[in-house]
Amino acid sequence: MKTLATVLCLLLMGMAASAWAQGSAANGKALVQSKNCALCHKAGSKTGKPMEQLAGGSDARIKGAITNPKGTLGPDVKMPAFPLSDAQLNDIIAYLRSL
Repeated sequence: MKTLATVLCLLLMGMAASAWAQGSAANGKALVQSKNCALCHKAGSKTGKPMEQLAGGSDARIKGAITNPKGTLGPDVKMPAFPLSDAQLNDIIAYLRSL
């Protein structure tokens, strides 16, 4: 019985952690707008991929592309680094995945 209770507790903690890490698409949209990401990330842009195409790849790659674009995407990338918190990055990822 103790084992079953322990397993259930661990499952619930894992689900709660997963839900917390998902972020808020609404907050992510507000961040993307406040950082003017659409100036470069819009359809037909020559400076960055459209937003709808940025959600591919792992969360770690997206986070790296935002916080360290030259290190993640290559030295010729013109995008500046955005030092954001993990929660803000999760919000932006949630927004990108909602597009």
